Amino acid sequence: MIYKPSFTLTYNDFYWTNFAVRKDKQAAMMFDYNLLGKGYRFSDFRNVQSLAETAYQAFLDEYERLYVKKHGHTRHEEEHLEVKIDEVAAPLFSLIVASRQEQFPQWAEYAKAEALDGTLADKAKRLLL
Repeated sequence: MIYKPSFTLTYNDFYWTNFAVRKDKQAAMMFDYNLLGKGYRFSDFRNVQSLAETAYQAFLDEYERLYVKKHGHTRHEEEHLEVKIDEVAAPLFSLIVASRQEQFPQWAEYAKAEALDGTLADKAKRLLL
């Protein structure tokens, strides 16, 4: 089931300092590719939500435009399963990355809490059943 959606190149590092935006705001470029990898496109949608609302909306609008141009329909039709996968994969990935740090980072506390209180196990069961 988790292999049904297609994997794609994911950026995984939507932090505002990783962007250069042209003064007229008509173009932008991402840099700092140390977290670049293969994954589900929804992981980038989740990560981009940490940006300012205007940046988030600009990303969504452009992605949607390109997606419709390529596929002839919106991404929402195929996104439901990716969201369910991401609800399990994201906290697991956060815990892996956090465990490599000298001190457990604040940004991973949500994943730790989900693992300890059973929320993560419940999400995994719903995904697999």
